Amino acid sequence: MFQTILIPTDFTPAAWKAMYVGVALGESHKSHLTLLHVYPNSDKFSKEKLTKDISDELKKIKDNMEKMSKEIAQEKGLKISSVVLSGNVEEQLISFVKEHPTDLVIMGVNSNGDDNNPGSHTVEIIQQSSAPLLIVPNSYSIDE
Repeated sequence: MFQTILIPTDFTPAAWKAMYVGVALGESHKSHLTLLHVYPNSDKFSKEKLTKDISDELKKIKDNMEKMSKEIAQEKGLKISSVVLSGNVEEQLISFVKEHPTDLVIMGVNSNGDDNNPGSHTVEIIQQSSAPLLIVPNSYSIDE
C-alpha cells in the first residue's frame, strides 16, 4: 500500500522518531523511502557573504544524508534515497510531494521535543499536503 514514503528530517529527536517509524513501516511494506532535508534560507543575512558557507554546509549535509541512507538501506534491505533542498521548508516539502509520487509523509510533531503541540512547519504541511501524513508524537517511545 505504501510504495513511496517521504520522511522529512531536521535531525532533531522528533525527526529521528519519525525516521524510526518510517523505516519500520517501510520494512513491512517493502517501500521506497526518501529522506528529505530542507536547509532553511534566510533573508536576514547577506547572500554574498553566506553563499560559500551555505554551499559547504549543504555539501556536508548531502554527504551525511547519503551515508546514512546507504547504511540504513544495507542494514534493513530497503530502497532509500536522500534529497537535500534549500529554501522555505514548507514550500519545498509541499512542492516535493506534488512533483514526486508520495503515498505517505511521516514526520515528527515538532522540533523542540518538549511537548506534542505541532510546530509551525507541521501545521503548514498538514494544511497544504496532498499526501496522507503520519505525525509521530514526541512522547512516542522507541523500544528496540
